[in-house]
Amino acid sequence: MDFRDAEAVLQAVKQIHADHGRLDGVVYGAGVIEDRLIAEKSAESFQRVYGTKVEGARTLLDALAELPEPPAFAVSFGSIAAALGNRGQVDYAAANDTLETLGARWRDRTGRRALTVHWGPWAPTGAHGGMVTPELGREYARRGISLIDPEEGTLALLRELAWGEESTGSVVYTASGW
Repeated sequence: MDFRDAEAVLQAVKQIHADHGRLDGVVYGAGVIEDRLIAEKSAESFQRVYGTKVEGARTLLDALAELPEPPAFAVSFGSIAAALGNRGQVDYAAANDTLETLGARWRDRTGRRALTVHWGPWAPTGAHGGMVTPELGREYARRGISLIDPEEGTLALLRELAWGEESTGSVVYTASGW
């Protein structure tokens, strides 16, 4: 589904809630990458990258706020690019940085936990090649940032949800121990 389509997202959220009688938590991880230096970046490309992540998160959080009882938590998958920046990712970094603001607004409206996890790069696994190009992988390695093992990344998220401070709006997680 295109998460920028507010009506489709609202209907999906309502249907899930109707089918199961509740919605306990949500993890949002939509996004696209179109790396280019800002001088080479078109307005359309910027909007595709920024809008996919930001408008998608906004429509999902708005839909969740309309439920009779919002989920206990909403997690947005951000990127370390929001904290460190990456060459050619001004749009992606800005979009990921915006996720925390959207989460805070949702937390204020609903009283529920909102968390943005700014992930470092994940290692490829199985059929999924990951989102790190060889060039970006070399740049991360130059900065001393290792790739996250997918199993460890999953466990890190579960630990954060179970034991992290509920008032924390965002965390950065890398395999390098940040």
